[in-house]
Amino acid sequence: MENIEKMENPEFDSKWYNSFIERSNEKEALVSKINEIIKEKSGKCLEIGLGTKPIFASKIAKAFEKYFIIEKATLDNLSLSKNINIITGDWESIELNQKFDVILASHVIYYFKNKKRALEKMFAHLNKGGILILVVNGTEGDYGSTKKFFAKKLGKNYEFTYDHVLDLLKNKNVNEHNLLTKVSFKNLEDLHGSLRLFFDTYPREYEFFKEDLLDFWKFNLNDKNFIINQKIIELSNKSAYRDKFIGESKTILMESQKEKEKYYINVGGKKFVVYPQVFSPKYFSDTRFFCKVLPIKKGEKVLEIGCGTGVLSIFAAFSGAEIVYSTDINPMAVKNTAENATLHGLSDRIKVSLGDVYESVPGNVKFNAIIWNGPFLYTEENNIAMLEKSILDKDYESLKKTIAQAKDYLAKDGRLLIGFSTTIGRIDLLNKFLKDSGFEVKEIFKMQAPLGNPEVTSQNYQDISFELFEASRAL
Repeated sequence: MENIEKMENPEFDSKWYNSFIERSNEKEALVSKINEIIKEKSGKCLEIGLGTKPIFASKIAKAFEKYFIIEKATLDNLSLSKNINIITGDWESIELNQKFDVILASHVIYYFKNKKRALEKMFAHLNKGGILILVVNGTEGDYGSTKKFFAKKLGKNYEFTYDHVLDLLKNKNVNEHNLLTKVSFKNLEDLHGSLRLFFDTYPREYEFFKEDLLDFWKFNLNDKNFIINQKIIELSNKSAYRDKFIGESKTILMESQKEKEKYYINVGGKKFVVYPQVFSPKYFSDTRFFCKVLPIKKGEKVLEIGCGTGVLSIFAAFSGAEIVYSTDINPMAVKNTAENATLHGLSDRIKVSLGDVYESVPGNVKFNAIIWNGPFLYTEENNIAMLEKSILDKDYESLKKTIAQAKDYLAKDGRLLIGFSTTIGRIDLLNKFLKDSGFEVKEIFKMQAPLGNPEVTSQNYQDISFELFEASRAL
């Protein structure tokens, strides 16, 4: 066999594409799912890459005032409705002077020479509140196992486009949808011809290893359908996405204010009192998760910044902390934490004080752990009310100060424990603050749950991610 030479930038082959489409239910399934995602959208839509037929446009364009398609190839004799416009050109080089409410890029990322720049360009052309929909093949199903097998025959490690795209989007707000589609075939020879499109970077090798692939499919395919797990990646305009969660958080905060007197709740099997003027674990979900996974060791000295009701401080003490210092900028939170410490017989081990971040923390104590489960939401708002400071952090000033000054209060082997949500928080800024202060970070806990506690909130909220990060100073 000749030396293996990968074709770095394969060209789209319409014959291979049509051979695949004729035997797949991919387009119909994608149209149905995408219509669900964009059902409340209107205005202008941009589709990047037509393929050979306007399949998406014929089913989706009617929801929009204007529908644009960018396609490199010149296509003739297309029957299109009046609101559909075709722009001949290459997405990576074309210049556009307008923005869109929806941008759809189905199975085209693979062909871009500079995927990062192509994606950034898509975001730049989204209206506020707009969404970007990307479709790529996943790593599971028959497609994933076949690609891995083929890579082994080549003696290479295969990088799925899906993994590459997720890496490029790691600081973005991603909502992922899974969709199983199938390719039908009469026999394995027929399947080999239908899947040629997916091996266009190694066309000669695909033919050379044909018998190996046929044998692999013979023993690994269950029926006459080849399964491909489609990944539909939905991304929202960042500012609009966060505005949505700021609004929802404020709504939950207002709901908590219907409590006019202090009340009792159960968190992690323990009883706590909650003051109405304090961030409530009854209405918000995060505290109930983080209290169960705090990695506090016996005999450690712990500091909690932004203690609220004191739930995390008390769980730190029950985990064996020798002493816990708890601070908050809200005077009512200080009283609330002190009462809960008394309720659990921990007043001698939990020292509560009023102050902004480290303002009231004694400088002669070195802590093994500093806990910060503060406001996740970044805002540029001024004049934030006291209770709203539990959910909003102006310019991330509190988070930045907590991280930047931590070195003055941490023991040599001490660590920061940061409760966060990468769904609604600025993970890019969190990582920057940690890096600038010489910290290395790892995720020690993650789960998906609604922002507001569904047992008490008046409306249903979508699931978001909650993470607990542990940051230690780099050696």
